[in-house]
Amino acid sequence: MRDLGDIADDISFSEKRTDQQEVDGMFRQLEELGAGCYLAFRTTKLVAANWVDKSALPFTIGYLTVVPSKKVLSEMMVPRRGS
Repeated sequence: MRDLGDIADDISFSEKRTDQQEVDGMFRQLEELGAGCYLAFRTTKLVAANWVDKSALPFTIGYLTVVPSKKVLSEMMVPRRGS
């Protein structure tokens, strides 16, 4: 998933469509294997210690968790700080 996010700006719309179909297929396979997928998003601002300009960069972080389908999540805990 991270790789797809990294190249999203550099590929064509048709390539994105193909990638979306492949990801959808992966999610369907997980469901067939008895797994459930949960997504969460968190908006934040990033500033690196070595940046000359300390202006914060708005950023959205996505989290994907795969659990047995019998387990139902109502909340996901995500880290507040990254490295």
